[in-house]
Amino acid sequence: MNYIIVSSLVKESRYNSESRIKELITVWSSQASLSQRTGRAGRTSHGICWRLCSKDFADKNLLQHTLPEIVRTPLDELILQVCLLYEQRRDLSHSTQGSQGVMPMRFLLSTPTPPSKKNHNQACHHLHEVGALDIVDCGGSNDDCYRLTPLGYHISKLPTDAKIGKLLIIGCVLGCLDNALTIAAALSCSKSCFVRSSRDRQLDPNRIEARDNLIMNGFGGTVKGDLIAVVAVFRSWQTQSNRTNDDALLTTCCLVAGLYPNVCTLIRDSKSGKLLTKENEACQPSSDSFQRKRVKYASQTGRDAYAVYHAKYQTIGVTSEAQNQPRIFLSEVNFVNKFTLLLFGGDLELANNALIVDGWLKFKVDGNKEKSKGGDLNNAVLILSLRKIIDDLILEHVEQMIMVDIHKRTIDTIRLLIAQET
Repeated sequence: MNYIIVSSLVKESRYNSESRIKELITVWSSQASLSQRTGRAGRTSHGICWRLCSKDFADKNLLQHTLPEIVRTPLDELILQVCLLYEQRRDLSHSTQGSQGVMPMRFLLSTPTPPSKKNHNQACHHLHEVGALDIVDCGGSNDDCYRLTPLGYHISKLPTDAKIGKLLIIGCVLGCLDNALTIAAALSCSKSCFVRSSRDRQLDPNRIEARDNLIMNGFGGTVKGDLIAVVAVFRSWQTQSNRTNDDALLTTCCLVAGLYPNVCTLIRDSKSGKLLTKENEACQPSSDSFQRKRVKYASQTGRDAYAVYHAKYQTIGVTSEAQNQPRIFLSEVNFVNKFTLLLFGGDLELANNALIVDGWLKFKVDGNKEKSKGGDLNNAVLILSLRKIIDDLILEHVEQMIMVDIHKRTIDTIRLLIAQET
């Protein structure tokens, strides 16, 4: 190439640690990037490079170098590896003396371009919510110390995001690993496995109808969601629809355990069908979600009150008009019932006859109408007890890799409880 035209603008991935929103935004190139692109014009002979900005503008406004990924991407996986190295060092030294935890920020401060403490704290908080990290006492230090939980130890060994790693582990415990692996594979792809109609490609209406029927009824028809649709299609492709270990109800438990705290509720009487996240953000399913019509219908009828999602994305507003303001979309929306959230979601708190998940999702527990309010309270206590049994089951399975009869009976109880609510 002898002639190069450089726009001086690039698409760059950015990450908001507070809202956990990934954004692909347009930014000015760095001066180092412009120099690299200029070199393409003269590799084999003399060439000319045109930059669509003045030299004075570039010198005054462009960064010397592109921001490193450590300051613009999630820190979850890096922090897990730091904590894993600490555990391995303790094992090699055979010592239990000294610090009982690690401060990941101290390690990150030694990097050439350290991330902000705010990003570090948000990542540690998220890993604590997932159940991968425990906060421990570091002997009077003002900074929090962390240690890997047994679950976190296994997640750190997996080359995946923490939420997907937990989804796989819970899938193994509940006996639906095949479905969990299918979901993990789908989430690792940047594009949907479903082909959409476009101006250049028109799909056969008969195929569209067959696809929609498969999505609605291909996995027992008991639960609905974008990721459940992926499992249904993959099972159909394998022609193994009669396999006994393909349990849609338990697969939704894996989704809640893996994707939590990415939970949203329906905004009632919303004409466009919107969802409200834990951060109090009004969102919509992404354009390729099969749940857009379902969300709109459910928000008007009061059905399907809760859902989990994989990630949030924000558009870039181009004008000041209301319809062109930045909007937040949710990818891979999957409807779940309240028992999956109570049994596999965040911390539970009992308040009168209601159970509160992480201080924001409130579920009223109904008892037998012929009995007093004590029946409601007893049911709430039973759910708390079952949650404790499930947490112990997961811990025992992760630590000892065993499945005994009481574990199998617990899984059967989970399936029956969720089936009654579906």
